Amino acid sequence: MSHHWQCPMCSLQRIEHALHRMERIMSRASDQINALSDKLDGVSAAVADVSADVDVLKSKVGQLDDEGQAALDRLSGKVDALSTEVSDFDGRVGDQDGSDTPVPPVDENPDQPQF
Repeated sequence: MSHHWQCPMCSLQRIEHALHRMERIMSRASDQINALSDKLDGVSAAVADVSADVDVLKSKVGQLDDEGQAALDRLSGKVDALSTEVSDFDGRVGDQDGSDTPVPPVDENPDQPQF
């Protein structure tokens, strides 16, 4: 009967294997989060562009007939709702990867007393 689980080298190899597997999983998750973040940025930019176009149309309100004004009002409402949804989603996701959180400064003299 082999007791390979008691072998220190075998234990280290199992730990190393588990760490490599976790690193691959975390790397894939990080890549997926970054891809979603890029998509969200793209949606936010598109909403901003459409919102700017709606603002241009609003400035021409006097030149629209009733049907055009109704369409503009519906579009404006949809853009506002979409903008709110994107903002709410971004708030729910938050800073999961820590990329928006500043890194604290590193103490270059850890042996010196801090005052």
